[in-house]
Amino acid sequence: MNWFPVAALVCLGLALLVFGRKLGLSDESVNGLVASLIGAAAILTGVLFDRLQRRRDELRACDERHKKLKTLITSELVNLSAGMIDAKRFVDAAVCAAELGHPGSRCDLIGHLPRPMPFTNDLGVELLALNKREIDILATLRVNLVTTEHNMREDAESKLAFNLLAANRIQSMVKHDIKILAEALGEFAPERKFELDGKEPEHATVILARLSE
Repeated sequence: MNWFPVAALVCLGLALLVFGRKLGLSDESVNGLVASLIGAAAILTGVLFDRLQRRRDELRACDERHKKLKTLITSELVNLSAGMIDAKRFVDAAVCAAELGHPGSRCDLIGHLPRPMPFTNDLGVELLALNKREIDILATLRVNLVTTEHNMREDAESKLAFNLLAANRIQSMVKHDIKILAEALGEFAPERKFELDGKEPEHATVILARLSE
């Protein structure tokens, strides 16, 4: 915000007080001019303060909108995390079974598809309330989840056994999605903790990063 005009008006008024009479101006003229200049400076100051307050209100509203968006998105990320952890356990078990020569049923994959994120996926211009990193990570996560779901559905509809090759492929996709999910929670809720299998609560980002290895 430019306060130079205000300073210039005040300085000009002070200069008139000091040098006005030396320039041949009457006391009445000097007083009138100084009063006008100071009055103009006061009005301009009021306008600038009003703009400053409106800007602060806009920033505060934007910050509140950002916080609310992050809270809603975080709830969907947490729900997605729970589903992906279950999916990881399923594909891990499928890989172990296939390695022992006991391929599982592909149709079981349907129960472990990535959980939807309807609120996040339907965000339009509201996305602009997020920062670039947050938008990028959500976009990356969405693209990868769509790909994983597509492949899981294809495998589920296949009449072939869920062999080691198929299980490894889905496992790799799920692990990659969990890695991105860990990054997303790191952006939206770095302090969020999960409690798994009766153990002490641990930061979600740590758990997900470990599961993605």
